[in-house]
Amino acid sequence: MLSILDLRVEPMTHPMGFTEFCQYAPPNSSALDGFVACGPRYDPMGPWWCFNHHEEVERLYTRATCTQIAMAIRSGMYQQLRDTRGNRRPIAFVNDCDQDVCTAVWCMDNPDATAQIINPLLNRLLTIEDNLDTTAGAYPYAPDMEIIQEMAWIFEPYTRFRASGGISCRNASDFRGVIEDVYARIGQYMVGRCQRIELDTHYRTIFAGRGWSAIEELGLHGRTGAYHDGIKAYLSIKERTNGAHDVVVGRTSPFIPFPVASILARYNDIEADVDRRWGGSDMIGGSNRANGTMLSVDLLIETAATAVATMF
Repeated sequence: MLSILDLRVEPMTHPMGFTEFCQYAPPNSSALDGFVACGPRYDPMGPWWCFNHHEEVERLYTRATCTQIAMAIRSGMYQQLRDTRGNRRPIAFVNDCDQDVCTAVWCMDNPDATAQIINPLLNRLLTIEDNLDTTAGAYPYAPDMEIIQEMAWIFEPYTRFRASGGISCRNASDFRGVIEDVYARIGQYMVGRCQRIELDTHYRTIFAGRGWSAIEELGLHGRTGAYHDGIKAYLSIKERTNGAHDVVVGRTSPFIPFPVASILARYNDIEADVDRRWGGSDMIGGSNRANGTMLSVDLLIETAATAVATMF
């Protein structure tokens, strides 16, 4: 389905440093959205790029990966690709298949359309996705807005895959399939054939703390339901079939008093397993993408509550 982009889907590859990536990847390669655990980087010697808004950034003020890529393409990124034995194809490395990754992949594979500064449909998609991904879905769009329901349809392959527990299996073929399905739907959107679906915002509160909650997302858009019910700081906990958990630790903005970075550091100290390192920014982070966490729900909540108590 991809026409020019050489996409390397490696969900089992742990995040690395940028210097290591430049040794790992061939020239003309980009690391997308957490494949490399650092802020945005560019090395013209490859060239190599890192597009990321998770580690080493102020997340609220850093654009999402797809928007970083659109800006780079519009600023001449593809003119820097080097001829490596007759191959000037851009290469992208990913270890996830979420909304930001899928949109970034579409932009990299469609540089001519992306380079059009006056491109209302793409700019609309990029703006909404940027706002949502920057705030981990907490941007205050109403769930019944037309564009939000259109985006729910565009990204439905990912949200269903995530809800099914498919992400925890870390199967590269499955991840690629999600990216290709979303890619096709973005193509439909770009020619005015987008569909809409209503958001399923059901969730369950596991624990209500002081200014924060631990929740389980029951619907495909459960976290959106929590946001619209006024939950602005949270743990979102989902159990895997092997007993491990996938956990998201987040707050809707840096103005919400919830010590995300401190909680992530405490989890790392307790777990002390290099294969289960937690990561993220001061606004949102979570358990290891590949292996999740083996910490119990009670310990997750107790640790977060202790970190919050130190703030008051």
